[in-house]
Amino acid sequence: MNGIGEFITKTTRFVGEFNENIKHGEGVMYELDTDRNMQGTWVRDQLNGQGILTNGATVLDVMWKDSKVVCKLHREEVRLLGNLRTEQGNGLFLF
Repeated sequence: MNGIGEFITKTTRFVGEFNENIKHGEGVMYELDTDRNMQGTWVRDQLNGQGILTNGATVLDVMWKDSKVVCKLHREEVRLLGNLRTEQGNGLFLF
């Protein structure tokens, strides 16, 4: 597959760009059995660069390297049962 599309397995759903049947370009991976999704730039099937990690009610701006979070960036948002609360921090936090 080349271009924009959707790929679904038993545990994940990817919506985004493909090149030669692999994730390559902008896209979002949804884990179907959890409340987690990973958004960003995919390079040869791996997340790399700035993106967003959503895990339950927590939304984090992160830096990806080979589909692993290497650091958290400026903002953390928490959504609570229909209410939106924003917690802001400054700087760069290493894991």
